[in-house]
Parts: sequence; structure tokens; C-alpha cells
Amino acid sequence: MKTTDPRNPWTYLLTFAVALLLAAPLASAELSELYREWGDSPVQMLMLQDEEAQWARITEDADAESFIRLFWAKRDPSVGTDLNEFRREFEQRVAFADQQFEGEETRGSMTDRGRVFVLLGPPERIQRPGAGGSSTGGDFGSGDSVFDTSGSVSSGGGPGAFGRGGSTERAGVASEERWVYEDDKVPEFIKRKRFNIRFLSKPGTEEWELRSGESALGWMGTAKQRAVTQPNLTLADLAPMESAVGAGGGEAMAAAADGPTAWMGEAVTDSGSLDALRQALGTGGSGSTHLDAGAYQAGDGRWIIPWQVTTEGDAGGDPATVVGELVDAGGERLLGFRLEQSWRKSRDQSYVRDTLVVPPGEYELRTGLASGGSVTWAASEAVTVPAPAEDYWLSEVVVSDSVFPMQEAQQMLEPYAWQGISVVPRGDRTFRQGSVMWFYLHACYPQLDDEGNPKLRVTVKIEGPESFRGPAPVTPARAGDHCWVVAQGLDVTPDRFPPGDYEMTVNVRDSTAGETLFTKGTFTVVGAGG
Repeated sequence: MKTTDPRNPWTYLLTFAVALLLAAPLASAELSELYREWGDSPVQMLMLQDEEAQWARITEDADAESFIRLFWAKRDPSVGTDLNEFRREFEQRVAFADQQFEGEETRGSMTDRGRVFVLLGPPERIQRPGAGGSSTGGDFGSGDSVFDTSGSVSSGGGPGAFGRGGSTERAGVASEERWVYEDDKVPEFIKRKRFNIRFLSKPGTEEWELRSGESALGWMGTAKQRAVTQPNLTLADLAPMESAVGAGGGEAMAAAADGPTAWMGEAVTDSGSLDALRQALGTGGSGSTHLDAGAYQAGDGRWIIPWQVTTEGDAGGDPATVVGELVDAGGERLLGFRLEQSWRKSRDQSYVRDTLVVPPGEYELRTGLASGGSVTWAASEAVTVPAPAEDYWLSEVVVSDSVFPMQEAQQMLEPYAWQGISVVPRGDRTFRQGSVMWFYLHACYPQLDDEGNPKLRVTVKIEGPESFRGPAPVTPARAGDHCWVVAQGLDVTPDRFPPGDYEMTVNVRDSTAGETLFTKGTFTVVGAGG
């Protein structure tokens, strides 16, 4: 009798493919669209064989919700805490792969390159032999996460950079791409100091195929097996843990997240530093330090709250330690976090910033600077994250004197960055005469024309020591699935902007729908030497 070798990764993949074909109609027959989409999403590549069979038998939403809760909990390295670090990393890798490896008809994370990236992580570098005389590229940084702030992904479509295709200009000629894993980029379960994974492009297309054979496929299978750190966990075990941290059951699935999660930083559940943060609120603090926060849409369609703490002048050489919490409309803490980050400099201000991923709702974001066990400054800002809808919507307006093209590829969920442009909000909202003040906002869910573009007309009204109103020529740029960037610069000339306090109203008319909304912001103008 012929037997199946369990060590053969090709056997596993064949079994996996057959199981999917057989299970697809059964798994989705009675489930709502939310759960059907989950089952068809990149989580497929994490499912073990018995989980595939179990999911195939589920026909009720309640059973699907229970399955998903347990599915992620089994892969949580710190089960029972607020944050599932594995899920956060997985979803961020998926978001990055969707953006970088999009196929002609395949979601980026489900392509061969996307699957390798998600399961094995980023390589140390990329080699493209014969591409422009260069053979290396793709610096992913030195942190544990591909989204660590200590590194970035090389930009552009040049040699060695992650792009959406390869050197396929010559019809009928395939390009080769080698991902080199070495040093700390080698997954710990692979007992090698260095290895390559090869991909070849399909001639004349933007598609890439894995050509490294059984080793890469075997490692990918091992990676998903080792992702399960709590294999014997049951729903009965999970219930008291969820109760302890206030999990929301079905709300978590509906929000497509385990509640609010920090993109970077460390989750904080102890009350000491967060109680100190609350006590510091309302004490005034330093008038030279400011908080900016608002709801916007990321490039992959998720709603995010980018936030920035800014201090005037040079903050010195020591990193900033920011503690923060996100509370709901009732004042209940949903998330506590701590972030250590080096101060960055932009013109005459220093800043640190991060992004939170949150479900729709009314929130208050509280942040403080910690030093020596105490909170030396604290501030809060109310933020409304809209529910998914078709209603026309505008974000709050950001004002900045520092808007610039990014020199490195934009990372998914990077705060205050869209379409390769980085915006540094002006913390004190004060601009000198002779400078340029940019306003920046998102217009979401406008009606689109036959070519899929919005028709937005922007008018700006300024009121203060001098008042005026006029149109602003704006070409909207897509920010996410349903949002467009609206941005324009204004020359802060002495004749138009005498020193003083101003209020700016930005009206954005959806010409197709015949609907106009507005958003407001304030700023101050000082003399050129002020």
C-alpha cells in the first residue's frame, strides 16, 4: 500500500489545496459575508489541516465567531493580555504584502512572494542579477518587526527594491529575484546561517513564481505550525481570560481587530504609569509641548489614529518615553501603551509619533511624557472614528510647514504619510510671515465619476486680523479605499496675514453629489523674526 510522507511539503500543499476545494461551498453556505470573507482571506495560510476541516463544517455565525476567537488565541504568545502580538505582526505583514506584491488578479499577500514574506518574514536583502548593474537592496531595518521604526523598505522601482513587478521590459524574457536571509533575518527554527529563496517572473507579466523547491515550502509549513503556541487551549479556558481583559466577543470580529491595537510600542496593562498619566492631565504642563491626533484612512482602507507629540526647539539626545491610553466615551480604558522613540527634528520643532488602529467609535486619546518614574507633561484630544458607510465625510484639518516627499518607501500605517508624502503637523500651529502653511485633510465617500474619480471643489475661508475667501486648486489623491487627500499650500505673506490668531474653514464640495461639507482649524501668525 502506498503511504504519504508527512515530511514532504508538496504532499501537504496538495492536501491543503484539495481541502480548500472540497470545503469552500460547505464553509460559506450559511455564513454571513463578514465570516465568509474571513475564511477566504490570507488567514488561509495559517490554518492547520484539522482547522481547515473544522472551518469547513461551520455554518452558523456564532460558531464562526468562536472558532476565530480560539484561532487567534492559540497563536497569542501572551494569551490573556490586551494585545495579541502575533496577530498584529501577521496583519501588518499582510497589509505590506498587499501593497507591494499585488498581482494582476491576485491579492498581494496571496502571491508567492507575499506568502513567503508573511510566513518567513522580510529578507536581509534582495538580489536581482543583471538588473541595472546592482544586485542588492531592500533594507528592512534591524528591528524584530518589519514595521520597526529603526528601518524601512527601500523605495522606488530600481534594482533590489521591492516593487510591483520586475525587469520584464524584454518580451518573453523572465527576470530573477533572490531573497537573501542571513543573520537575524533567518527564522529561529531554520538551522542555517544563510539561505536564498528564488523567484522568477512570468515573461511579459507582473507575476512572480517561487522557484526554490521543497525547502522554502517546507519552511513555510513549519512556520505556520510553530505559530500555534497554545495548541491545547479551549474556549472554556479562553472565557475567563477574555473577561479579565474586557474582550468584546463578537465586537472584535465586527471591528476586524482585537479592539484597538498599537502599531508600534509596548502594551501596558499595569495601572501605575497610566494612573500617573491621568493625574498629570489638567495640570497645565509645558506650553511648548503639544499633541496632534485625528482619524484618517490608511492605504489599505483601515481607519487609523495617527498621533504626534511635538516640542519646540531641540529636545536633546535622549529618546522620548511616551505613555498613553485610549478611552471610550464613557471613560473606560480600552488600550494602554508605552512607546520609546528617538526625537526627530523638523525645522524648529522636535517630534515623536505613532499610529493606533481602532474600530469605529468616539474616543479620547491621552498621552504623556514620562521621565524618572513620573509623567512630566500630559495632554488629551477627542477623536471620532467613523463607521463604515457611504455618507460623505471630512477628516479634521492638519496645518503644517513641513510637507515633503519621502526618501524611502512608505510603510503601511505610517503616521501622517499618504501617497509617499510625509506631513509633520505644526504642534503650536504658529507660522512666521514669509513661510508656507499647508492644510491637509481627507474627503471620504464622495460620489465617483465613470472613471472612478471624485469631483471635489475646495474653497478656503480665513478669518482673523485680515479675512478673505477664495477657491483652492486641488487635485485629490487617493488615500485609501474610500478617501482622497485634499491638500494645498498658502503663502503667509505680510500683506495678507498680519500677526494674530486666525480661524480657517475648508469647504469641500462633492460636485457629483451636489453636497458640501466643511472642517475647521486654527492657527497663529507671527512676524518673520518672531
